[in-house]
Amino acid sequence: MQDVDVRKFYFPYFLLASIFLIFQNIPDLDQNNGALSFLLHRSIVTHSILIPFIFLWSLRNYRSFIWIYLPPLFFAFAIHLYADLFTAGWSGYSLISIPFYGRTSSLFSIIWIFSNAVFCVFWTVKIIKEYKPDFNKLLGLYLSAFLITLFYVVRYEENFLTLLLLIYSVDIFALNYFNRYLISKFKGTNK
Repeated sequence: MQDVDVRKFYFPYFLLASIFLIFQNIPDLDQNNGALSFLLHRSIVTHSILIPFIFLWSLRNYRSFIWIYLPPLFFAFAIHLYADLFTAGWSGYSLISIPFYGRTSSLFSIIWIFSNAVFCVFWTVKIIKEYKPDFNKLLGLYLSAFLITLFYVVRYEENFLTLLLLIYSVDIFALNYFNRYLISKFKGTNK
């Protein structure tokens, strides 16, 4: 059996966590920012997959930058958007705003935030999977996702359902363990 350099094995997940901490507040750039004053809080521009996609498109010729920086960026947006689903009430600043138009409805806001969060998780996992990680590396992704989300939830006193939603959506796009387990338990009780 060949010795494995543990530092090399965990480096991508340490990097994911570190870069996430840098990117975690990008969706709230629309708050108290003079240059972006035309954007109201929870702007459709900043509370969507648009910013990560701009970076993806801009870095398309730099594969190493895509692999290093974009999964944490997409992941930071996913956590932020999932956390925004658990707002105290769907009115006022909780609603998605469209520049030069104003606030949208609560139904539109919920659908917008949820669908963009799901797409952000999808792209996080897609980019990581493009590098064909083995089973243990995907488990490292689960662990990283759990720890980063737990940190975010505790630090910002967010709803713990944020953590469950994020981990479940990572599972759906990555290994599908939780989903298969729940289905097997459900089928087992119906016999």
